[in-house]
Amino acid sequence: PEGAFQPGVWDITPLWAVLLVISGFVAAIAGGYAARRIDKDMRGAYILLGISVVLGIFFAIPVITGSGIQPLSTRPDELPMMDAMANGRQPIWVALLNPVIGAIGVLFGARLYHPKEA
Repeated sequence: PEGAFQPGVWDITPLWAVLLVISGFVAAIAGGYAARRIDKDMRGAYILLGISVVLGIFFAIPVITGSGIQPLSTRPDELPMMDAMANGRQPIWVALLNPVIGAIGVLFGARLYHPKEA
């Protein structure tokens, strides 16, 4: 928890937020590549892109509005991983950036695949 959360609260650190964005981008690239490899054209990648944008917006709404499950009042020094995942709060800019990064990553990954000409 020391590296992931700011001291005594459930807000994640800026470094952790940047790592979330980077790992999301890498996962989106891998997903776009796999979708293109499976479908051979861009249709599968476009479907994945749509799903990632819709889900990204869906998961950003509670962060933006402040609704949803409210974290515990104080963060203990020792906590299980599930409690950290359930109670951690990300900044609004991360929630808004996720769908954009997902879309860009899917398109980038899909364009990395070049089918071999027979």
